[in-house]
Amino acid sequence: MIDPVFANFNTYPALKSVMPSFYRCLFVCVIAVLSTSRLVFADTVTMSIRQQQQLGVKTQQPELSTQSSYLGLPARVVVPPDQLYLVSAAQNGIISKVYVGEGASVVGNQLLLTMSSPELLDLQHAYLQARSQLQIELNKQKRLKPLWKDGIISERRWLELASTVQLARSTVQQQSSLLQLAGMSKPQLDALRTRHRLLQSLSVNAPAKGVILKRLVVPGQRVETMTPLFQLADLSSLWLEISVPVQHIGRVSLDDQITIEDLAVQARVILLSRKVDSDNQTVLVRALIDDPPQQLRVDQLVNVVFVRSTRSPVYRIPVAAVVRQDGQRYVFVANDHGFEVRRIDMTVAERGFVMVTSGLSEHERIAVNGVAVLKAAWNNSGDDD
Repeated sequence: MIDPVFANFNTYPALKSVMPSFYRCLFVCVIAVLSTSRLVFADTVTMSIRQQQQLGVKTQQPELSTQSSYLGLPARVVVPPDQLYLVSAAQNGIISKVYVGEGASVVGNQLLLTMSSPELLDLQHAYLQARSQLQIELNKQKRLKPLWKDGIISERRWLELASTVQLARSTVQQQSSLLQLAGMSKPQLDALRTRHRLLQSLSVNAPAKGVILKRLVVPGQRVETMTPLFQLADLSSLWLEISVPVQHIGRVSLDDQITIEDLAVQARVILLSRKVDSDNQTVLVRALIDDPPQQLRVDQLVNVVFVRSTRSPVYRIPVAAVVRQDGQRYVFVANDHGFEVRRIDMTVAERGFVMVTSGLSEHERIAVNGVAVLKAAWNNSGDDD
């Protein structure tokens, strides 16, 4: 190491007298750089294969990716509103028996509960009465039809009779609709019409295939018309709702892909809200998940990464392979003598991994284990210079 005292020309007046001022300045700069060379790190860590094995240093090739991640944020899993069902009581009554609980998977028309309802008996009685009255009017019309044709009955009376029949038929249809709204199935309605078999209890069935999110009643509970009984959700697709800071919303585009960390699940951006939340200055971004896995649950909070296709190569490497030094990021690239210390550029990190945009190639190998040992050797090599 050259002693920086040489830079002091007052100590060596003979040197000052023989060197022009330009060369004196150049000499001072060179001496200053050489005197601080102990702060510059070497770009190679020399290490044999045997030393690597002894120190637990392992390498692997970076994973080439055609997509680049550019934003990582938390998100919430929600059910699309057109896939939510609120099953309510169609009549006043008392819950007799509940057959499913929260979290149960059900199919369409599956029995959820039974309830007893005095009003259901009244509706059935009214339906049978309406049918009986319709039959009376039809028989009267049939009996008087020949008389009307022979002119014995006036046209006015015949039209009044036809109107009465039509009114009776409408009343039957009305009572039938009320029974169906009350929860009676078509086979049960047919049995009531043909055999006059009155139902003592009312069945509540699932409107569609899905999962019970909430059970809102218990056996013995008295309920009124439109009292909520169950909340059911069709989970064939789900949404992710992400609050993106307004300063980053310009980076997000429709149809961008989103990856859920720790799960092999992809989503697609389907909505960028036009409204900013005044409380936290974020914009709602919604993404669609088709055929979600069972590990993904409603109201679950997850971490997501926004990704998009890229023309330039991007490499996915473990975050443990990256070291920081003076605000820069480096990796150790294997070579014949050990490792080259290579500066890299990277984008937002996924959990446990980072996406490298420059500084690597596909066929190189980087250190992924024993990186702390390599960094220590790198720092020591700088101190020894």
